[in-house]
Amino acid sequence: TCDCNPRAQTNRLVMQAAEKNLSSGEMIDLASEVYDANRRLAVELYGEALRFNPTNVDALRWRSQEMIALGDKQGATAAFAAVSQRFPDDNAMTTQLGNIYAQVADVKQAETTLLAVLQRDPDNYDAMGILGDLYNHAGHQPQKAEALADILISKQPDRPNGYILRSCNQMDHNL
Repeated sequence: TCDCNPRAQTNRLVMQAAEKNLSSGEMIDLASEVYDANRRLAVELYGEALRFNPTNVDALRWRSQEMIALGDKQGATAAFAAVSQRFPDDNAMTTQLGNIYAQVADVKQAETTLLAVLQRDPDNYDAMGILGDLYNHAGHQPQKAEALADILISKQPDRPNGYILRSCNQMDHNL
């Protein structure tokens, strides 16, 4: 017989996984499997994975994104910020914290966080891209977005983010 109920299939996967004593990476993989089907379970699985590897930036970001989707914007940013404070020199983590702030429309905190990364690491490609996108959209500062696009393109002409930022900026502002 086929039990085609997605929730039943998800629960079966989780029960099988629980019996295997999964590693942090395997829990992240499982959380990714249930990401859209069972957001609460995904949040729990990412949380468990983070107990064993608190600096896994992808798990932090994905857990926060699921929490946002569940309507817990404050919890998503607070949980990420708390971990980020424990590792203040981790630019990848701080960059993604800025990204999460941007996703919950906390423009001021996103900008402050991303600028802090760029102060420590002026060539941080990811922070520049996220900040440029923030300036272009939520921040309503197209000149700053254009300046960051120019920097991204000049420093790394073989990577797409600068060109994407420039084209989005030009389309959004009829330039």
